[in-house]
Amino acid sequence: MKHIFLEIIAIIVSSVIASVTFWLVTPDKMLEAKIIIPTLIFILILLYGAVKYIFQLQEELKNNNQIKLPKLKTIEENYYIFEASEIFEPQSYCILYFIDKTKQKLALGIVETIIDSSHLLQVKILEDIDKDIQNKMLKNKEKIYLKPTITTLYVDKENIMQGAE
Repeated sequence: MKHIFLEIIAIIVSSVIASVTFWLVTPDKMLEAKIIIPTLIFILILLYGAVKYIFQLQEELKNNNQIKLPKLKTIEENYYIFEASEIFEPQSYCILYFIDKTKQKLALGIVETIIDSSHLLQVKILEDIDKDIQNKMLKNKEKIYLKPTITTLYVDKENIMQGAE
């Protein structure tokens, strides 16, 4: 919202300056170049800023409605550490996906804890994952995402495992 006001102010100020400049400068009047050139440069800078803010606002609004899924940070022992995310809570089921051009399910897991200091998600995998696949996951960790399913309060492990097959 702050960007909208800055854009409107920049457009109004540059419009007023341009209008006053061209109102003062009629064909029969001459202004010195030391006045007109800095004024025109100032107008161009304000218009550039306004256009830049418009595109930034458009991108911000486009990304504002999307939920960002956390990416894999590292694998430590039997735990998979993911980026911080507000859409997960402890003891909630989740699925690890490899998302590139297609979406491939890797494993089912539970968010065991949320690390206090960094808010990283510590996920315990409920299925066995081969060491080669783990190494491949670490090499492509920017493509490994965690997607929520349902909390453990509602479904036991056997039911969710049957639904995942």
